[in-house]
Parts: sequence; structure tokens; C-alpha cells
Amino acid sequence: MNPPKGFRYAATYAGIRKTAEDDVALIVSDGPAAAAAVFTKNRVAAAPVKVAQKNLRSARGWARALLANAGNANCATKTGERVALACVEAAARAIGCEAEQVLPASTGVIGVEMDGRLIVDALPKLIAGLDGSRFEDAARAIMTTDTRAKTALARVRGAVLAGMTKGSGMIQPRMATTLGFVMTDAAVAPGVLNACLKRAVERSYNRISVDGDTSTNDMVAVLAKRRFGNPAGREDVRAGAGRGARIAGATDRARRRGRAEADHDRRQGRAVRRASGSGSRGRSPTRRW
Repeated sequence: MNPPKGFRYAATYAGIRKTAEDDVALIVSDGPAAAAAVFTKNRVAAAPVKVAQKNLRSARGWARALLANAGNANCATKTGERVALACVEAAARAIGCEAEQVLPASTGVIGVEMDGRLIVDALPKLIAGLDGSRFEDAARAIMTTDTRAKTALARVRGAVLAGMTKGSGMIQPRMATTLGFVMTDAAVAPGVLNACLKRAVERSYNRISVDGDTSTNDMVAVLAKRRFGNPAGREDVRAGAGRGARIAGATDRARRRGRAEADHDRRQGRAVRRASGSGSRGRSPTRRW
């Protein structure tokens, strides 16, 4: 895959997962990028969602980085927002931008306190490892119950769009249950980008269902930074938005690759309900998504 120029990626193991696999991803734009995002409709939103929403509003639709971790959702805890803010501020210092220009995201176990120092201490390695060729590394780092990384690439009238997404269980319409990050070198203003993303999500993520659950951490974000010489303009991006089901969050590939995972999750859920002697879907205080 050859993702758009102007972005660098990094991933590392910070110690959040129980297994020694990359669990933090950092995506950095070489300069301010137009940004848009959609979030969970759940009445309970995780701390990273709240911080990302606030930062996006404060920065008026501009961003420099996405910071995502897997293994802990940083949700339904006493220190959630404090941890998210500390990670965002540390990342901003390391990158050299304002804290409001960093959008955080988390995925994993709900209801378990997260040690933010693990991410903060991993930042020097992430910064040193930033490279335009590490797109796939970042995609693998955000996986939880996924059996493989989900990525896709599209070209629209000279502009390049590259997306990564994760999600296997706890998926239903109203944003599906997933994280998705899309980067493009198209020239597009934040307002137009936001409209394009919403339209794309309605035609992709909001049409997927696995088990009927809506998570607390759902987020799909797009960063657009025009590359010198790229002829794409806002009309080109608006025209390409109709194909957002393939572009936003690599949804088409996610759907094909996730079908086996969805079937597995449904069978597993039925087995658990039979074993418990109840046909209802109970809710555990600690959930993984």
C-alpha cells in the first residue's frame, strides 16, 4: 500500500495488552490538517471520545495527530478523562503542537483503570519510529479481537485516500462499533470534509450489524492535508464522497474480512447463553470491544 504523502505512522508495545504486541499507534500529519470525526451515539461515552470531541471543536476542525491505544478502553473509570488529557498533552509536547490538535482514541476492556504513564513513556519511541511507510503497523496496533488488520486504498481524481479500521464484535448501526482512521492528500476545507464523512458513514458503518450492541468508544476520523501539486479540490472530494462506503474507514474490506469473525461471535454468544441457561443477553460490568 502507498498511503498519501504528508503523514507518518508509528506503533509500539507500551504494556497495555497482556501479550507483548503493539498496543499504541501514532499518526502524525506533517502540518495542520483539516479534520472531521463522528463518534458513538451511546449515552455513555468514553473519556477519549469526550476529549476528542472537545479538541476538534476547540481547534475548529484542524488537527496534527491521532493517538490510539488498544487493550484498554479508558471508559467507566474514575481517572479516565485525566488519563486521556495527560496522554494528549504529552503527545502534543513531543510532536510540537497544541494539545487541542491531538485526537485520542481507545479500544479494549471497559471498566479497568488505565495507567496513562504507559503511553506517555512510549511516546519517545513512537516519535523516533514515525515513518510514512508504517501505515500497516499502525493498523495492526489498534486491533483487539480482530483476526487481521483491515485497510483499504482509494484514488479520486488525483487524490489518495488510505483508511484503517478495527472492529469485530459489539457492532450495530449508529456508527457501528469500531475505530476508523482515514488520511488523504486531497484539498478540502474542514466543513466540507465533515459533510463528506457523515455521508460516507451513513452509507457504510451505519449499515453494519453483528450483535446489536453500541459501544462507548466508537470513532471514525479523517485527516486531509493537501500535498503540493495535488490537483484535487473540494468539488472533487465532494464528488468522491458518494463512494465513501469504500473509502471511509476501509469499510468494504472490513465487511468482507469481518464476516467470518461476525459468524464466530454469533455462535460464541449463543453458546454462552445456552451454557448460562438464559436466552437473554446479559451484560458483564467489564466488556471488551
